Amino acid sequence: MTSILLAAVLGATASDAKPVVAVLYFDNNTNQAEFDVLRKGLAEMMVTDLVAWDGVTVVERDRIEAVLGELKLQSSKAFDKSTTVKVGKLVGATHLIGGAFILQGDKLRVTARIINQRTGEVVGKGSVEVTDDKDRIFDIEQQLVDKLTVAIDLRLKDPTQRKRAKAPNLDALLQYSRAIDLSDRGRIDEAQKAMAAVVSKSPTFGMARERKEYLLKKLKEAEERRKDAVTDAVAALGKRADDELAKVKDFSKLPRPEQERMLLMRGLKAQFLARLLKQALSWRLDHPRVVKVGKEADALKIMQAWVANERALRDEATAWTPEHGVRGSLEFRDELLEQVKAAGFKERVTVSPIELTSDLAEFIVLGELNDGQNFDVAPPLGALVPAEFDVAMAELDEAIDQAEAAWKKAPPGNRRYEENLFARTIQTKAELLQELRRDDDAASAWQRLMDALPTSDSATRAEKAIKAIIEGSGNERRDHAEFERDLANCEDFHAPGEIRFHLRRAGLKGLDEIARILEEKCLGVPGLTSAWERFYSSLASTAARAEDCDRAKKWHLMKYTFGQVGPRGFGTYLERDEGWCTYGFSEDTLPALVRVSVTNNGYKDERDPLVRKGLQDLLEEEIGARGFAIESGGAYHGGNHLFWFDAEVRGDDWVVTVRSSGNDERRPVASKGGVLDLEAVLGPALGGLRDGAPPGPRKPVKKISLQLAVEYGRAMDLFEDRKWSEARAAFEALATKYPDVRPARMRAQLAAAKERKEQSR
Repeated sequence: MTSILLAAVLGATASDAKPVVAVLYFDNNTNQAEFDVLRKGLAEMMVTDLVAWDGVTVVERDRIEAVLGELKLQSSKAFDKSTTVKVGKLVGATHLIGGAFILQGDKLRVTARIINQRTGEVVGKGSVEVTDDKDRIFDIEQQLVDKLTVAIDLRLKDPTQRKRAKAPNLDALLQYSRAIDLSDRGRIDEAQKAMAAVVSKSPTFGMARERKEYLLKKLKEAEERRKDAVTDAVAALGKRADDELAKVKDFSKLPRPEQERMLLMRGLKAQFLARLLKQALSWRLDHPRVVKVGKEADALKIMQAWVANERALRDEATAWTPEHGVRGSLEFRDELLEQVKAAGFKERVTVSPIELTSDLAEFIVLGELNDGQNFDVAPPLGALVPAEFDVAMAELDEAIDQAEAAWKKAPPGNRRYEENLFARTIQTKAELLQELRRDDDAASAWQRLMDALPTSDSATRAEKAIKAIIEGSGNERRDHAEFERDLANCEDFHAPGEIRFHLRRAGLKGLDEIARILEEKCLGVPGLTSAWERFYSSLASTAARAEDCDRAKKWHLMKYTFGQVGPRGFGTYLERDEGWCTYGFSEDTLPALVRVSVTNNGYKDERDPLVRKGLQDLLEEEIGARGFAIESGGAYHGGNHLFWFDAEVRGDDWVVTVRSSGNDERRPVASKGGVLDLEAVLGPALGGLRDGAPPGPRKPVKKISLQLAVEYGRAMDLFEDRKWSEARAAFEALATKYPDVRPARMRAQLAAAKERKEQSR
């Protein structure tokens, strides 16, 4: 009977890709509700076991649970045909394993069947079955998987992997199942304690030990996320602030104690809005906190509400303090203080109008906020609404003038405070301008501080800041200067500082922008595979931690396409470090990795070596532009697709012969009138391979002329002879004559960079 099962799966799968198998929750036919959770533990055992076999890709159980949640299905219920099809489609499975278990005395019987995801029908005529003592649950599961795998001739690639699923007895698996059920329901603390108890009782139960560590990590994450949550206490304070502020018709007519209370309510509302804003921001990436995809409108609305509330607080604080120079802040007291503490809010509210103006500018320009904890929002409001930036900077200039005037007329007893306030306000402006890389404007602000307070500690700080601007010192300036040099030369680039800057200014779109800048300038320049791998890895990791898995997947593919990581480089580290993103990368799903080799079978024409020399760049460009990843440089290790191209000039025409690894057939393609049809050359070679690699800014061309190949080869001769000036001129001429030939522009840039470098020595 087993011969009709997974063998039929492969028989029904025409492509070379591995079947993607999801293990559904088995039906509980024991008539005992306490065994419902066993469905989860049994599924996880089978998933863990199937991973040890070659021939299938297995969907993690957590993904099944997430889909059941999305469909609002109870995991304790049996699945009907339509539900099975829907679940399989959502998890990307081609086939599903389902079944049932029943307990008869001390005997446990488990049956399993293979289901076609597309039709929902059972593959073949029946199912496999195993019956054994209930405490031999591990042996039951192993026999079941053995029967499922023998039919498709799978090879056990990792015998130790199977041992991870070794549950010592049915009770241990039941306790494990209860623990993961608690985890699925969000009760992480209870789940972690329950799993720790399983490990304590069964220390060799590998799945339980791994899940215990996973739950510890989840528990720490949950503790961090609780600080961001809009709890009942937080919501109650937000409502209280709104209700009390709504009652005020004219702040100026309130008694002073009531005015103070309303100022506290304003401060309370500001913190509530900041906490509310966090719900639209990334939490895995916490510096800065980035607005998540799909939450842009919500975030903008909350940021604008915060600014409106802060300006109202400043206006009311100004009315409450007729004379400039109020010191410190107001403090929550009594029962309100206890509620503020319970919400995790800060216990004091700033009421100095000038300090509030500084706070406004720091938020609008840099996204700096506080809800009991300091955090930065990206992109800031000023980048989203430029008019807000202009208003904030104008307000800050006005506040600086007010602070300076107040300092100059302050009585001796208050003069020190006013001086510090003036210095802090102008320092705020200078530092904001530095963050925006407006160094000249920042230096002017620092200079104003030095002119006004030449003998103060603030003047010393200002002098150091101006010196750093002039010398270009400081980590961020050095990083930016290095990036600008790298961008000009396209020899190598280190962009973490530039990535951070663009992320802070524009959020996730800032990552797109820095990628566009580098790609337009340098993508295609030879010898940069390591640099691109670092760059795209950094972009992908940043996007993943900002919970944008689509961007992360795109840049992981770019890393694969333009870097030097092979298919095996998308291994367990992604599951470990970015497990919340489902990429589906495997050797069977990634685009084909192609290596080009231009062969030399003897020269019959003086143009032959030139043509063959020019073909390497030109063919790599065209294969990449057609959606295939190119492996260039370093040793060839096999496992990818190697193509040999041999060109021979015949008078005014030429012939290119193609041969591929694993196939000795030689396919010659002749040009017509000296023009070669690239589709005729590349089409048969690439036709059976998986495409889908991002082409970047490249666009394929359909034809290539003998004249171009010869001229490109001559330019390559100059380049290889390190005649940088002549090579640059030759490639620039080619780029002008053949504007669609990107490699000529890239080689011209590289030759120019090497020429500059040589001249600077």
